[in-house]
Amino acid sequence: ILCVFNKAIIPPHFNTSHPVFKLFLQALLCFGTAFTGLRVSFISEPIIRGLVTGLILLTILNAVNFLDNMDGLCCG
Repeated sequence: ILCVFNKAIIPPHFNTSHPVFKLFLQALLCFGTAFTGLRVSFISEPIIRGLVTGLILLTILNAVNFLDNMDGLCCG
């Protein structure tokens, strides 16, 4: 969860506000989580299960970011 807040861990000379960079970092974290153990159970093939789980996590993360927009109300 802390890796999503990339402003604190990425060196300042990287442009962290670029959408492609954010999507790459989010995809890396979501697929990393999916392939290290958190997986859906309705698919039997392990590789496809990891890919589907990564896509689900990435979709949920981007949906929350899209809905939150600028007001910060999704934080709790």
